[in-house]
Amino acid sequence: MTNPATSKRRWWLIVLCGLLALAQAGAALRVLGVPPELAAQISLWLPLEFVAGGLWALLFAVITVNLLRKRAVQPAVYALGGFLIYSVIRLLLWAQADYDQNRLPFLVFMTICLLVFPLAALLRR
Repeated sequence: MTNPATSKRRWWLIVLCGLLALAQAGAALRVLGVPPELAAQISLWLPLEFVAGGLWALLFAVITVNLLRKRAVQPAVYALGGFLIYSVIRLLLWAQADYDQNRLPFLVFMTICLLVFPLAALLRR
């Protein structure tokens, strides 16, 4: 018989990974709609953003399917940790405008809160 706490944790991980898969797929598709005039002003290299978004979306989609098939939870935890590190590094590297620099501590804090706290809560249960 399955432990109810473990089952609930799995479903929260499924939801979190599924939402990240959709968000990253949306981020990759959003790059395709950037006008050329705006693309010239953006410090982030758009083809890299497209590839990174697509790879993260694919990874989280595969993990979501594997969690639905009752496979191990550990890859989801590693992927979420890797995504957190990627997100913070991405913020630190490409926040070049004064406006971005001023709000960088807040963005890093919010990124950590949105990914670490739910993950820690899931692992603690």
